[in-house]
Amino acid sequence: VKNVGNFRVSQLSTNSGAFLGGALSVGGHVDILNSLFVKENLSLSGFVHAEGGLSIGGSVNVDGSMEMNGALSVGLDVTSGGQLSVQGSADIVGTTQIASKLSVTDSVTFASDLSVATDVQANGKLRVAETLSAGSFAVIDGSLSVSGSFVIDDYISASGHGTIGQSLSV
Repeated sequence: VKNVGNFRVSQLSTNSGAFLGGALSVGGHVDILNSLFVKENLSLSGFVHAEGGLSIGGSVNVDGSMEMNGALSVGLDVTSGGQLSVQGSADIVGTTQIASKLSVTDSVTFASDLSVATDVQANGKLRVAETLSAGSFAVIDGSLSVSGSFVIDDYISASGHGTIGQSLSV
């Protein structure tokens, strides 16, 4: 395990777990073969591939796409310039904005707003504490729970129970 404070690199690759006590900023490709914990904010300019879990205490800003094979946990906001793909569960406390597609194979919880420019696909439970907006379609293989409004430009398909707390606009 590598323990450091604030960390800025042009490219990052780690075979073992890493704990960063401050913020992490990476200008290029990020490849994480184990877990990564960042106590503060994570800022990435390139493509992110993580085999293990990713836990961020602050916010995450990714200019490219993120592909995760483990769980994702974020204490504040998530902004992704590309698509976000999580093969495990996701738990995000702040507002989430995704410029492309969201794909999650397990349960996902957003404690605030979720905005996705194109498709939303979740194979488990999808829970959004506030507003969910999607620019294209939404396919949910489990249950869907949105406490606020749900705004979608195309169709929605949910195989489990669906709960919309305020309004549904299709």
